[in-house]
Amino acid sequence: MDVDRSEGPIAFPRGLVEKPEPAQAPSRLAVVGRYILEPSIFARLSETRPGAGGEIQRIDAINADAATGVITGLRFRGERFDCGSVAGYLAATLAHAMQRADVGPAVAAAMRRHLAHVRPGCSLHPEHPSGSARSLQGVA
Repeated sequence: MDVDRSEGPIAFPRGLVEKPEPAQAPSRLAVVGRYILEPSIFARLSETRPGAGGEIQRIDAINADAATGVITGLRFRGERFDCGSVAGYLAATLAHAMQRADVGPAVAAAMRRHLAHVRPGCSLHPEHPSGSARSLQGVA
């Protein structure tokens, strides 16, 4: 997100960049897939030419509206998951399940049982320097 200015948690972007390389990203802010769009987006979409992959890109239409100043972003505090990948979807599902009183303890116990069978040297092993499995310590 290329931010023009911010007021507290609200960002006023000049535009959005679809999956930029980190070195080319205009900021460290990202859109995480939730939009509330003005009705004008439909006219913008009908005027938008196909972009990446031969598809009409929603970002191109949103950027056209950004020039009018009607686009804002909200900075939120929380954990973000990439649910566009299998691993990210599973991570989100497990994180949500472990926060639930009705299934959290059983899910955490199952994860500990499965991690107990991980070979030493694997990044998921509790003693691996990456600490990948440490987030399970202290989980009911």
